[in-house]
Amino acid sequence: MIVPFVPAISVNGPSSITVTYVSGTVTDCCGINTGPNGVPWPTHGTQSPIEEAWALSGGTEPRLDALIGVFVSQRRMNRPGFQAVDGTKSIATAGIAPDLLFFIGEGTTIQTTEAGTLYLGINDNWVSDNGGAFVVSVSATTQPYDAAAQFSARANPNGTWSYGWSETRDSGFKLDTHTLTFDGLDAWASECCGASGGSTGLPSVFHNGTSTTITTASATILAGEIDFHPGPHGQNAVVRWTAPAKGNYSVKVTFSGLDFIGPTTTDVAVLHNGGQLYASNINGYGSSSDQSFTATVSIAEGDTIDFTVGYGTNGTNTYDSTGLVAVITPE
Repeated sequence: MIVPFVPAISVNGPSSITVTYVSGTVTDCCGINTGPNGVPWPTHGTQSPIEEAWALSGGTEPRLDALIGVFVSQRRMNRPGFQAVDGTKSIATAGIAPDLLFFIGEGTTIQTTEAGTLYLGINDNWVSDNGGAFVVSVSATTQPYDAAAQFSARANPNGTWSYGWSETRDSGFKLDTHTLTFDGLDAWASECCGASGGSTGLPSVFHNGTSTTITTASATILAGEIDFHPGPHGQNAVVRWTAPAKGNYSVKVTFSGLDFIGPTTTDVAVLHNGGQLYASNINGYGSSSDQSFTATVSIAEGDTIDFTVGYGTNGTNTYDSTGLVAVITPE
């Protein structure tokens, strides 16, 4: 059976969505009156959306006519033929995946990592014979896109974030293809310059995913911090953000020198679709070397913001570990 879902709220970035109830009762065809939690009810071979999500069919449905929800990413909604119905039904070229459905109950908070829409529905295999309604209050608090907090050592691209490199600051972006652990740091490295399954060539993007500071032979990387490093022939390491939706975004970034032996001597930049928003040089170690940039940028869906590091004016990438704190917030 086809159970439609209705949009409750849309967000254009990482958000905390809170769902609370005001009132409501749903009356099923057989005189069953339920609140948002639903009621247990014996079924005979039919399958509610939640049962489908749980890979169950028949028996006692524990939450008949309960309020259920699903968060659908903007990426999925952009697919040709998307409809807000069960995606396993032939009516929808691209629909809602049953395994994403969840029971909402008397209230819940949903943490999202990207742009999308929260849809609400009734947990019944056939809703056209239902009466009544649930009246629901939904609110959202926007959270920032944070390059370090949302770093992934397993996926590239990782949602809106990608890790890669370019031959020069102005040349095309190339995705890193190797993931590994190096000196206790998670790392993404390209096929450029000697990267392999056991060691990382440069340029590379590193992340300290532990709860403590990691000190390598020449650099200090704080817990949760990103460290990216240029290549031997001027190749730039790049952390890229791709906009999931159009709008105005606050872009805040701080670059800092992490190599205490050299110390760090690099050139850094922020690019919007390849056009330069900001450029500077890092010369030194620690907070005294920090270079920061803040701006509000008008961005279209699919636009890119690149944070890049090159080997600087001295023409060598030795001792060039550079810290990156990058936060992008929808306004």
